[in-house]
Amino acid sequence: MFGLLVPVAAAQNRVPKWSVSEISLTSDREYSNPYTDPGASVKATFEGPEGSSRTVVGFWDGGKAFKIRFTPTAEGSGPIEPVLPIPV
Repeated sequence: MFGLLVPVAAAQNRVPKWSVSEISLTSDREYSNPYTDPGASVKATFEGPEGSSRTVVGFWDGGKAFKIRFTPTAEGSGPIEPVLPIPV
């Protein structure tokens, strides 16, 4: 299981075009091998203006930490929906 470290309000904030948005996540357990354990995968779907959306796969950042990074290619704001973990 994962706990989201970013408040819900922060996930709704506007991120300037071409800047990096980062979501930090923490697991409630450590994985023996986060590269191969399917339960250690995370992703998020970013919804932008005009109904566009993009799903981005996150990565392990050591220990119980995972990150998802995204660079918007359009102006606007929209919700972010994390999926934890990625279904296999």
